[in-house]
Amino acid sequence: MGEWQHLILYTSSACSRCKLIRQMLDDSEVAYTEIADNQQLMEEKDLYSVPALEVDNKIIDEYSSVLCWLQHNGYYSLGLWGENTDD
Repeated sequence: MGEWQHLILYTSSACSRCKLIRQMLDDSEVAYTEIADNQQLMEEKDLYSVPALEVDNKIIDEYSSVLCWLQHNGYYSLGLWGENTDD
């Protein structure tokens, strides 16, 4: 699994994709900080959609890119997760 210093998950309480990403991280026992519904901070970081990850100060802000990062680091495997994309 990947090595990094700091992982932040940006979410919205109404986002089903955010719940899925949070569950993947929790199930993999990944240490992360979640920032939910903080529009001002997200705008300061030029984030306009969620979920988004910040890994060691690098922003990953598209859902498919977040999934790719999770898969690359061993936290997501195709076929293991059902996906509900109703936002």
